[in-house]
Amino acid sequence: MSARGDARRRGRRDEGRLSPEAFLGSLQLADSFFPSGGYTLSHGLESYAEAGLLDAGSLPAIAAGLIRASVGPSDAVALALVCRAAATGNLDVIAEIDRRLTAVKLAR
Repeated sequence: MSARGDARRRGRRDEGRLSPEAFLGSLQLADSFFPSGGYTLSHGLESYAEAGLLDAGSLPAIAAGLIRASVGPSDAVALALVCRAAATGNLDVIAEIDRRLTAVKLAR
């Protein structure tokens, strides 16, 4: 596959801009007003900013921590399990995964 195809598969375009899919995914993580479900939160970024702990240099480490501690263990695992259940058409399992993931999210 070409370098351009590899970049698109990873969610990025070779020009350095996000693909539409990656952009929408980043909105879900970064924008508390993005309508992505039954919870909204800033992942603590406002608190870090108010405490003077957030700047361009610290944001990558904070984002990486969020992915390792929250997105990876919950959302990414749920997504993988849903894909596996969808491949077999098991809608009951998909509904249960959704119920459990919703249960660990903060309410509005």
